[in-house]
Amino acid sequence: MEKTLEQLQQENTYLKQENEILKDILRKRGITIVSNEKHLDRNQKIAVFMDYFKPRLDVYEKRYFSNKQNKFGWTLACFNEFKDGCRKGKMANACRNCPIKSLAPLTKEVIVDHFKGTNKNLGIGIYPLLKDNTCYFLALDFDDDNWFEDMYSVFKVAVRYGLEPVMERSASGAGGHLWFFFSTNIKASLARRFGEFLLQETMKQSTRITFNSFDRMFPNQDYLPEGGFGNQIALPLRFSSFVQGNTAFINDLQQPYSNPIEYLATRKKITQEEIEKILEYNTENDYFFDSDQMRFNLNVSQKYVDRIIGKECATFMIEKKNLNSLTYNTIKRISSMYNPEYYELQRLHKPIYYKNTPRILSYYEEDDTYIYLPRGIKDKLMSVLSDTHFEIEDVTSAGHEIDVDFKGELKPEQKPAVEKMIKYNMGVLKAVPGFGKTVIGIYLISYFKVSTLVIVPTKPIQDQWLESINEFLEYPRASKKKDEFVCVYNGNKKRVNKNIDIATASSLSRMENLDDFLNSYGMVIVDECHRAASDTFTHILRNASSKRIYGLSATPKREDGLEKVIYMFCGPKRFERSSLQMKGSYEFSQVLIPRITNSVVLDRKAGFVEICNELMKDMARNQLILCAQTGR
Repeated sequence: MEKTLEQLQQENTYLKQENEILKDILRKRGITIVSNEKHLDRNQKIAVFMDYFKPRLDVYEKRYFSNKQNKFGWTLACFNEFKDGCRKGKMANACRNCPIKSLAPLTKEVIVDHFKGTNKNLGIGIYPLLKDNTCYFLALDFDDDNWFEDMYSVFKVAVRYGLEPVMERSASGAGGHLWFFFSTNIKASLARRFGEFLLQETMKQSTRITFNSFDRMFPNQDYLPEGGFGNQIALPLRFSSFVQGNTAFINDLQQPYSNPIEYLATRKKITQEEIEKILEYNTENDYFFDSDQMRFNLNVSQKYVDRIIGKECATFMIEKKNLNSLTYNTIKRISSMYNPEYYELQRLHKPIYYKNTPRILSYYEEDDTYIYLPRGIKDKLMSVLSDTHFEIEDVTSAGHEIDVDFKGELKPEQKPAVEKMIKYNMGVLKAVPGFGKTVIGIYLISYFKVSTLVIVPTKPIQDQWLESINEFLEYPRASKKKDEFVCVYNGNKKRVNKNIDIATASSLSRMENLDDFLNSYGMVIVDECHRAASDTFTHILRNASSKRIYGLSATPKREDGLEKVIYMFCGPKRFERSSLQMKGSYEFSQVLIPRITNSVVLDRKAGFVEICNELMKDMARNQLILCAQTGR
C-alpha cells in the first residue's frame, strides 16, 4: 500500500510538471487557459468586479439618450443636474467650471444598476487616471474593420509574456477593448509604456496594427489634466448590451463567457515587477525619420526583405505584396513622427482628448496594392534598408525644355550652394536673409532649363520673384500679354503658360485637377519652404510629380516643431549657411546697441501677444523709443 501511494505521488508530480509544460506551449501560441470557475454569490460578484475595475470613485459619467439629437451621449453624473444654475445644454464643457456642480460618486448601488439596467441606468463610463497620476488597469481600444484580429494579435503577444488580459466586445459589436489589470496602482506613465511595448511587439508580426492604436489607450496621458479627469471608458457588462452579446468578455472564438465575473476572477493580475521586467526587453533602438524621433525595439529574428518594387512619381510608391511585417512597419515609421503638440499638452498637463490630439503624425497613405510615401524620405529609407535591392521605376515628370540663360553673376559664397543643390533631385537650401536664395533658385532654372513652377506663400513674395527673374534671367519676350513667358497665378490673376510660373500656395491648393496641372513642370521650387509642413503645402506637394523639387528657407525651424515634415516633402537639407558664417561677407557693419528699460510683465504664463500688449501700454518705454529715434 505504501509503495502504491508513493507511486501515485510520483505520478501526480509528473503530471503536474507535464501540465505546466503543456500550458507553457499553449501560452506561447497565444491560447488562453482558464482555471476552473468558482460559483460566486451576488455580493461576491460585485466585490470581484470592483476589485478589478478600480477607477476614480468620486466621479463617473452616465449614458443618456437625447431626443433632440436622436442619439446617445455621455455626461458627468451630478446631483444638481438641470437644477437652477446648471449650464448643461447651454454651453460647451459646461460642467468644467460650473459653480453649482455636485458630482455623484461611483458606488456599489450604481454598479448594480449598471448590471441590471434599473433606475434609468443606461450604462456608465469610468475614469482610469487617479488623482495621483496612477491607475489600476490599462485598456486598449480597437474599432477598425479588423478590430478582433488586431485585438487578438496583441492578446497573443501578451499571453506569450505570461499575462492574462481580458478581451471585451464593445457596445456597438464592431469594436473591442483589451483589458490589463494590475495588482496595485502603478504610474500611468509606466502603464502606458507597457501598452506601447505590447503594440510595438505586435507590429513586428502584424501589418494591420497602425500608429492610431497608440492614441487608443485608457488612460491616454501620463498626468491628470488641469481641471479635467482624463479620458473616460465605458464599463463592461452593461445590461442592455450584454443581453445582445456585447460589452461582454469573449474568448478567442469571439464567444461571450456565460459567467463573465467568474471568468474575470480567474484572471491573474499583473504586478509592477512583471511590467518592469518585460520592459527590459525594450532597450534596443531602431531607425526613424530623424535621430531624435520615436524608436522601437528591433530585436527580432526577422530580416528586411531582399527586394522592394515600386514607382517614383508624385509620391514614392512601394508594392505591399512582397513586404514582411518588419520591412512594412519600418517603412511606416520612417514616414511618421511624434506629434510635438501632444507632448506640449502633456507637459502643460492639459487634456489631449478634447482636440483628439494624436500622439503620432503619419504621412504615408496606403491602399490594397501600394503604400504611398513622401518622396523626401527616399534617401533615408534606402540608407536604413541598405542591404535591400530597390527596383524603382521613375515616372516623374521631366517637363519640357525652355530657352533661358542666367545673366547675373553668383557671389563666391553662393557657388558652393549651387554645386551642392544640382547634385540632387530634391533638397532644401537653408541660408540667412541676404544670402541670395532667390538668385540661386533662378540660377537652378537656367541650369536645368526645364519648365518650372515657383510656389510662394504670399503675393508680395510673388512680386519679388517676378522682379528678380526679370533682372537675372534672359528668356523670350512676348509681344502679346497672353503669350508671356513668365506668368503669375494668384487670387486675382490666373494666367499660366507652363514655362516659368509663380503661384501662391493658397491659390494652387484650391485648384481642381491639381495633379494634372503640376505634371507640366519638370521642376518645383518652394520658397519659404518652412511653411511646407502646413496642410496647404503638403496637399500640393503630394500631387507634384516633377522630377526636381527644391525648398528655400532662412528658418526651417518651426514653432510647432513640424520641421521634419519639410524634409519629408522637399528632401533633406543639402546646404546651410548661418549668419555667423556670413558675417565676413557682409558689406556693412552690424552694431548692437542695447536699450535697457524698466518694463516688467509679472504674469509668467503670459504669451507673446499678451507681453506685446503690456509693453505697448508702457508709456515710459514708448517715450524712450521716440527719444532714441530722434537721437536724444
